[in-house]
Amino acid sequence: MKDLYIDTSFLRCGYSGGIKTYITGLIQGLKQVSTRLSWHQGSDHSHKLSSTVLKFILKNFLLHSPKDFTISHATSFLFEQKRKNQIGTMFIHDVLFLKYPQFYPASGIRFHEKALKKAIVTFDSFMVPAQQTKDDLIALGIESKQIEVIPEAPDHLVQADFQSAKLLLEKAGVSGDFILTVGVLEPRKNLSTVIKAFELVKEKNGNKLSLVIVGAKGWMEKIKPSEDVIFFGNIQPKILSALYKLASFFIYCPIAEGFGLPALEALYSEKAVVASKVPSLNNAPYLEVNPYDVSSVADGIFQMLNDDKLRTKLAQDGYKFASKFSWKQTALEHVKVWEGLLNAKV
Repeated sequence: MKDLYIDTSFLRCGYSGGIKTYITGLIQGLKQVSTRLSWHQGSDHSHKLSSTVLKFILKNFLLHSPKDFTISHATSFLFEQKRKNQIGTMFIHDVLFLKYPQFYPASGIRFHEKALKKAIVTFDSFMVPAQQTKDDLIALGIESKQIEVIPEAPDHLVQADFQSAKLLLEKAGVSGDFILTVGVLEPRKNLSTVIKAFELVKEKNGNKLSLVIVGAKGWMEKIKPSEDVIFFGNIQPKILSALYKLASFFIYCPIAEGFGLPALEALYSEKAVVASKVPSLNNAPYLEVNPYDVSSVADGIFQMLNDDKLRTKLAQDGYKFASKFSWKQTALEHVKVWEGLLNAKV
C-alpha cells in the first residue's frame, strides 16, 4: 500500500490558470522535500480517456482514485472520488461562486455547488490558500481544525526568453512602455475597469503606452482589443517570465480573489504592483486601488508611471516579500497535514 495519490485529472482536462499552476507547483515542491511519504501523481487509470469524456465522468463523480493508496488528494472540484477505506484531502482554491454568483455562468455555479457539497461530506481534511477561504468553509459547517491555510508560491517561473518576448511585442505593435496584467478573462477579474482607467491615463500621458493582457479566454467577458490594448491569450511560460521583467509595472484589480498568484509572480519578477486588495498581497508592499472606482485605478496607474522612486522601491521591497514564498515550503506544509493524518490512522 502506497501512502499518497495526487489527483491530477484537472491537467488532462485541458484547463489552464491558477489550478494548473498549483498542481505543477506542488509537484515541483514535493520533489524537493525529504519525506517518508511515498507518493504518486497522475491519473494513469484514466489515461486512455479523451479530455471530453474525462470531463463528463469527473463532473458526474463517476471516477474513483486508485485502490492502492492510503491518502487521496484532490486538487480541484473536478476530483476523483476517494474510496471508503481511504483518507481524503482536498485543496479548495476558493468558493467565490457562492459569494459572487453574478460573475459565473449558471451551469458553472450548479456544478461547483454540487461538487462542494459532495466534498464537504467526503473529505477528511482541507487545505486553502488564504484565511478568507478558511472562514468561508467554516461558515459552511466545516470545523476549523479540518482546514489548513497554505499559501501558494511564485518560484515556478522559468528562465525568461527575452528575444521571443520582444518579437511578440513587436508583432503586436507594442513599441514603447507597457503595463502588464495576467489572468483568465472573466468578469471577476475586472478588466473592463482596468481598460477604462488605462484609457483615461493614456489621454494625459505624453509617451506611447500600451496595456498588455495575458490570459486564457474564460466566460462572460467580451472585451475588444484596440491599438494600445493588446490581448496575447495563453503564452509560453518562458515568454510570460520575460513579459513580467520587461513591463513598466504590473496591474491587477479583481473584485475578489481566492489568492491572486499573478500579483505575487510580478513581485517575484521585481516589478512594482498596482492592485486591489487580494490575499496574496497581504502585508506586501504595493499601491492599493479601489477596484470599483475607475478614477482610483487611473490615479494608481498615473502615480506609478510618473514616480520613479516609488516604482523602484516597490519593486525592490516587493521582491524581498515574494522571495519568502516557495513551492518547497508549500509542499512541506502539505506533507505535515498528510503525515499527521497517517499517524492518526495508525
